Amino acid sequence: MRLPDSEITGIELVEPARLPALMSPSDARRALSALRARINAAGAVLLENGAPIAPTLLDHSQVLCTARAERRCTFHPGQNPQGRAVRGWQGWLFTPDGRVVILLQPNTGNARLPAGPVQSREGSPVNALIHGVSQETAVRIGEPLLHGHLNDPDTSHAYARYAAAITGVEPMPTGSSARALATPEQALELLGSESPADVQLAAVHQARKQLGIPRAAPQPFIELTAPGTG
Repeated sequence: MRLPDSEITGIELVEPARLPALMSPSDARRALSALRARINAAGAVLLENGAPIAPTLLDHSQVLCTARAERRCTFHPGQNPQGRAVRGWQGWLFTPDGRVVILLQPNTGNARLPAGPVQSREGSPVNALIHGVSQETAVRIGEPLLHGHLNDPDTSHAYARYAAAITGVEPMPTGSSARALATPEQALELLGSESPADVQLAAVHQARKQLGIPRAAPQPFIELTAPGTG
């Protein structure tokens, strides 16, 4: 980035959630609306006083208004490096058209992958994943495919990353997180990715290919609903 000799004296890269503290309220609304529109991949949007006239799922959920959690874990494709104890799981859950499920939390708009702990009674991360996915996202999945691990730099723990195809969908309980569908690229923009992001995305797509699922083109976020509910 090269700054001109006049007007601009510096550039700072910040979390989107910090924009209201750094800009005027109307400019912050416009910036966040524009950022959501770019991620949503539906083209230009018409704003009124900085807010979209036709709000999308991302607008209704107020994504990026709350600071994303700092992610210090390092992603490693493949098997668990260094034999670390696996304390949790995360899942890239694919629909037949190649999109994945992202959970949008009510009130905060925070986005995350389906995830949960590995309990001793569950016996293995795979069992924890299958049980946890059913409880947290109300979907059924096929055989999970391990595609990597996250290493916690502050402990000796690891978190297993799986990919799986969705085989059935049930209604979500009232008040639960919204189930949004997005391409893996769109999902990573909302999540804020562990390092290195390019390695992580490559591993996700490699797993997708192994599952026999096509690559999804960028398209607007929609909410995953059970048959007959929406």
